[in-house]
Amino acid sequence: KRILEFRRGELGDGGFVAIYTDVTERDRLEQQERSMEQRLREIVEANPLPMTITMVSDGRIVYANERAADMMRTTLPNLTGQRATDFYADPADRDQVVELLRTQGFIDALEIRCRRAEAGEFWLALTCRPIVYGGEPAIVSGFHDLTERRQAMVELARRTEMLDAVSFAATRIVGSGDWRDAIPDLLTRLGVAAGVDRVTLFEVHRTAAGDPVESCRY
Repeated sequence: KRILEFRRGELGDGGFVAIYTDVTERDRLEQQERSMEQRLREIVEANPLPMTITMVSDGRIVYANERAADMMRTTLPNLTGQRATDFYADPADRDQVVELLRTQGFIDALEIRCRRAEAGEFWLALTCRPIVYGGEPAIVSGFHDLTERRQAMVELARRTEMLDAVSFAATRIVGSGDWRDAIPDLLTRLGVAAGVDRVTLFEVHRTAAGDPVESCRY
């Protein structure tokens, strides 16, 4: 089966010239491209991770799944059509993504800061591959929200600093003639570790009547 494209050119004497062009191969390639794009959209839609397809030329989001909309705290209709730079905490990071794809051909788990509606900034791991979509260069991206992992890392660092402060104080107390000399350093270090301006030390003791009470000592 052949597909011919017909064009007609009018002549000055009332006649015309008919031009037939065989576009069978072009039609086959267009159908193949449409089929590949449909398959890509199905993969994006079915993927459990947030995913988007953006155009290289202007960063416009042309396709996304519901997980991507949920991650950005918006709806899918609102997400589609926006520019990817709107979701970067630093829009210049998008230029870095495009440049990395150009030079190395892929991006795996690049950690970047993003922002989302009414939720402020957050960190995510970005994985990208260059594709052709609608006959133009595009980027298919997958995301992994690192918010919980980052919070866990901060909490672990805070606890480590507090343990270090206690360990330091214990060493000072053992090596000091008077354990009270180590208390100011201990409180200062605990304050830094906890991210507060002031730390106080209370002593629990009993009154003459035997009732437990707390007294601020430092």
